Amino acid sequence: MRQKKITLALSSLDANGVCADQTTGAAADLLLNGALVVTDVKANFGVAAAIRITCAADESARTFVVYGEGSNGSPIQESMTGPAATTGDTTQTFKSVTRVSIDGAASGEVEVGQVANDDGACEAQTPANARNLAIDGAAAKVANMYGVGDLGVAQIVAIANAGDDSGDTFTVYGRDANDVEISEAITGGNDATVTGSLLFKTVNRVAVDGATHASGFTVGTVDKLDGIAISQVMSGAGDVVFNGELCELTARHITIEGTGDNSGITLTIEGTDRRGNALSEAVTGSNAGTATSAKNFRTITSIRASGAVTDNVEIGSADSMDGPPIPLERFDSGITFAIEHSSDGDLTHNFVSTLDRLIDGERNEDTARWFETDGPQVASERGSSVGAVAAVRAEITNFVAGSVDMIILPPISDY
Repeated sequence: MRQKKITLALSSLDANGVCADQTTGAAADLLLNGALVVTDVKANFGVAAAIRITCAADESARTFVVYGEGSNGSPIQESMTGPAATTGDTTQTFKSVTRVSIDGAASGEVEVGQVANDDGACEAQTPANARNLAIDGAAAKVANMYGVGDLGVAQIVAIANAGDDSGDTFTVYGRDANDVEISEAITGGNDATVTGSLLFKTVNRVAVDGATHASGFTVGTVDKLDGIAISQVMSGAGDVVFNGELCELTARHITIEGTGDNSGITLTIEGTDRRGNALSEAVTGSNAGTATSAKNFRTITSIRASGAVTDNVEIGSADSMDGPPIPLERFDSGITFAIEHSSDGDLTHNFVSTLDRLIDGERNEDTARWFETDGPQVASERGSSVGAVAAVRAEITNFVAGSVDMIILPPISDY
């Protein structure tokens, strides 16, 4: 094993970036409607159920084919004759819908979804010929856990102000092409685009010192003005929410916050892990508090409540994450590590290790038994593992700003 270095960085949390305040009257999928949500290429449902096609006119001369995934994630499809001014359900149950085709022009509007969400896959539309219906329903959404903005090549940052933000200062934090920390204060514009002068390779934070104009602003590059942050408005001083296409996706924990007693409710989060593999976790709701996932999600495709959700709940990105595990080539003893906080670091980190073998699949990062070395730390530290370890990782908690570099040095005998 040679020296290894990993940089961990988050963007500011967005407590309702996945689901803005909402309730359910019974077991149901929550609507993904926060600032971190974008349109997906498929409709995702919390449970597998029959797909319902609703036709406003007689479509019995038409054939529909529904494509998607079953309860186990395997591809399935089913053909069905169009309903005659009524509804028709598939015999198979679908967890997602990836495509719906019709073999000719429809006589009236068509909707596709599940019984409880009958236009969740396709909102009302009238195909003029044989084609695939647009997957544009409320279930065709995915929430991305955005990380730092990666500009590709080092370049200046641009802020496009739709109103008068000339009294505001936007402070940009990041790193240059040599991985050196840099920051720059940029004065907002008056219905204009303003730029800085420093060349940023990555951007991990943009702080605004006060409320901005109601017309909104974006943050990005000269070529992609909203590449880091899509249009938003600040109600006061704070950090900009990163949700542009230049931002990396970074797996992190998810929070569920409510004002009522939802301790008897289970919310099942489904999405993907840091490697893009399917990931699911059942999180028990809280009693007028916050519940946090144990697993790290890169994306979220659905959230299913097991029963009625009282009062409002909001779901979003947490101020914590677990870094990717570093499996060691053997049970090494005497591993030396360094965790360095960035100059703008305002966070807590934890260095943990495990004896569980991750390389051969004995356990994975979620099932491994992790042990703290020195406990949570608020500043940079250096140390070494006690005894033999099979894998190590760094964890970030109480994140406000900054990043950490984790450097692992193997025993001298490994060189």
